[in-house]
Amino acid sequence: MAARLPTVAVYALTRRGAALARRLSLGLAEAGYDPTLHLPRRLADEFGPSLHFETLGEALASRFNAVSGHVIVAATGLAVRLIAPLLKSKTGDPAVVVLPQDGRFAISLLSGHLGGGNRLAEAAARATAGQAVISTATDIEDRPALEMLARDHGLAVENFSRLAYFSRCLVEGDIVRVSDPQGFLTPHLGFWPDCFEFADPSSPRVVVDYRLAPVTPLDLVLRPRVIFLGLGCHRGVGRAELGDLIDRQLAGHQLAKEAVAALAAVEPRAEEPALM
Repeated sequence: MAARLPTVAVYALTRRGAALARRLSLGLAEAGYDPTLHLPRRLADEFGPSLHFETLGEALASRFNAVSGHVIVAATGLAVRLIAPLLKSKTGDPAVVVLPQDGRFAISLLSGHLGGGNRLAEAAARATAGQAVISTATDIEDRPALEMLARDHGLAVENFSRLAYFSRCLVEGDIVRVSDPQGFLTPHLGFWPDCFEFADPSSPRVVVDYRLAPVTPLDLVLRPRVIFLGLGCHRGVGRAELGDLIDRQLAGHQLAKEAVAALAAVEPRAEEPALM
């Protein structure tokens, strides 16, 4: 089965902006995205197939979390005001990229790393022969972003609140200590030999482990998703009861819940509500 392409909604407000948005949609499709064009109703059918809206604010609010990213051909200030009430979290908000209607810049406005906004801005800039504007500090300083390393190598971030501290360390040129006893992340850090060290066990550090090894509140904990649970149950067992069993078994074996990659069951039980 082919992987689903990241969905992107492309918006414009003016006739000139709509022409650019149409080019953007075609270019993003070539770059591996699944774009949909959204235009004011008054511009219906002038620029090929598109969805229509009465106001841009309503269009954004109705689809904000339904797609992977939004590309808005409009003033940056307008885009900021419209998306501000829709924002929820660094880990869940979609990417937002803004372009002026002449296409000279593609500004990564929101979710540059985890949401793919920086990558989307670069694709938009290629589609318009413009310049991507990236402001995330690790990219500006050519330093690694730990949340991206974690995502790219199948690691779950257990405590996002500690990411800011370690990102600041990397941006300021400090060495980050890493504890990775099973080697899930270490082999991928060789590109940045001046950023990480692996011998000093003191905290704060980045801990990479699927086990419930001792950590401190200062540590950033990354969990390799390597645990697969085989489950069975009697018919009618409740989800809460099964969840409690899983929690007890994981804790009893000193395994982190965040390290669970998938659940598996025999086919006759696959439709049990507690296992779905």
